[in-house]
Amino acid sequence: MLTAYSFQEYNEKIHDAEKIKGGALFEKEVDIAHRFTMKHQEKDQQSQSCPICKSVNKDLFFEKWGIAYCRCSRCFSVFACVSSEATSEYESSSELTEFYQSEEYQKNGLEKREERWEEILDWISFRTYRYKKKNKDLRITDIGNRWHIFRKKIIDSELCGEYRLLPSFCEKEEMDGKADIVMAFDCFQRKSTPYPFLTACHRFLKDDGLLFMGIKAGSGMDIILLKEKNRNVFPFEHILMPSKEGIMEMLEQSGFELLELITPGMFDVEYLKEHVSELPEENILMHYLLQNCRKETESDLQRFIQKAGLSSYAQVVARKKNEEV
Repeated sequence: MLTAYSFQEYNEKIHDAEKIKGGALFEKEVDIAHRFTMKHQEKDQQSQSCPICKSVNKDLFFEKWGIAYCRCSRCFSVFACVSSEATSEYESSSELTEFYQSEEYQKNGLEKREERWEEILDWISFRTYRYKKKNKDLRITDIGNRWHIFRKKIIDSELCGEYRLLPSFCEKEEMDGKADIVMAFDCFQRKSTPYPFLTACHRFLKDDGLLFMGIKAGSGMDIILLKEKNRNVFPFEHILMPSKEGIMEMLEQSGFELLELITPGMFDVEYLKEHVSELPEENILMHYLLQNCRKETESDLQRFIQKAGLSSYAQVVARKKNEEV
C-alpha cells in the first residue's frame, strides 16, 4: 500500500478559495441537520457494536445534539449511535435534496471547489494509469455526487467513455459489474454501516476495477482533539468516521485490495489554532504549541499530520479482487 504524501506549503493567495467550509450556506446546512436530529434522538442505540470490526468494546467519545458518538477500542473508528432507518431518512430528505440542488448552493460549490475538483480528476487519471495502464474512455460509476459542474467535468474529461450517476444510497441499484472505476466522494460518512455500500461498489466494478473514495477519518487530529466542539462534524451528516485501521479492515472484508491511503489536508493546524480555546484544558501541550508556534513550526506540524495520516480527510484507492465477496 502506498502511504506517500504531497505536502503543499501554505499560500496566502489561495487561502480563502481553499477554505471550503464556513459561511451562510454552511450554517443553513448545519441548521437542516440540527432540526432533523432533534426529531431523531436515539440514545438507546448505544448498545450497538462497532459497524466496521464488530467489536463490542467501545467508549463514549462525545455527545452532540443528543446523539452519542462512540470510539471503538479495537480499530479506533468513530461512529454515531443511530439506526439505519434514520440515516436513510436523512439522506432522502426532500429539504436536504432541495438545498443541494439550489442555484445558490451549486454556485457556491463552483466558486470554492472548482480547483479541488480539477485536482481530484488529475489524481484519478494518474492513479488509473498507474494501476490499469489506461486512463481514457473508461466506464465510470459516480456515487452520491451532488455537484452539477463536477459531474460535467467528469463527463467532459478524457477519463470518461461512459458515465453513470447513482444516489449515495446505491445499495438498491442494479449491480452490473461493468464499471472500470467507481467514484464515491463525500457520501460514505452518512452510512450507519459500511458493508452494504462497499458490497454494492464491489459488484459495480469489473474484476481489477478501481474504487476511489473520499472519507471523513475518525483518526483525524481535529476530531480527536475537539470532539463535539468540532463544527465540521455533526449528525446526521457525519455518522461513520473510520480510522486508518478501520478503512483498511472494511475494504479487505469487502473484497478490495487497498492500494493507497493518504490524508492530504492543508488546514488542520490552522483550524485547531482558530479553536484552541475549545480544546480540553488538560491538553496543556497542544494549548502551548498552538498558541506559541511560529509559521515555520505550523508548516512542520501540518507536514507531520499529512505524513502520519492524521488529517481528518482521507483519499483512498482500492482495487477489486478477482473473487466474490
